[in-house]
Amino acid sequence: MDVRVDSTEASAVLDLLARRAEGRPPTDADLARLYATDAYVRLERRETEMKRAFTDAEFRAFVTSDALLDRRAALQRCFAAWQQADLQAAAERARRNLPTGARLRATVYLVVKPNSFVFELATNPAIFFAVGADARGPAWSGRARRAGSGARPSRPGGARTAGRDVSLIVMFYHP
Repeated sequence: MDVRVDSTEASAVLDLLARRAEGRPPTDADLARLYATDAYVRLERRETEMKRAFTDAEFRAFVTSDALLDRRAALQRCFAAWQQADLQAAAERARRNLPTGARLRATVYLVVKPNSFVFELATNPAIFFAVGADARGPAWSGRARRAGSGARPSRPGGARTAGRDVSLIVMFYHP
């Protein structure tokens, strides 16, 4: 199994929010740290590939917004819960449902943004999980799907919140 968590983007955003909560505006260095995270770089690439407008200024406006600052405590609690989540156990549960010899491979990016998504399934599988989309913390299902299959796993219990899957984390494998 090659499944890892990268929380640098969420950490950088929470640090920006902490500065704002103390009455200090984010510095250029704070923002540069955010923009340099692998999650941010890949998010920018995804949006460009999808022909969507995406600028540092727009993302800065989002992460420095009063609305996000108001959610800071809930985001911190959710982020802390994700930091304690047992991703390897979830990956192991998913692996048990896969053919012998299948390999799980993905980077799970914990990000502060409005939605979760997957990216680059065939080359460098990534799961961008929106910390705070549900602010309850992790609920690993250990479901799996073959990269590029187009088939969506079923939602455990049909759970949905505000139109987002919040109880499902998808693992990808390559035979």
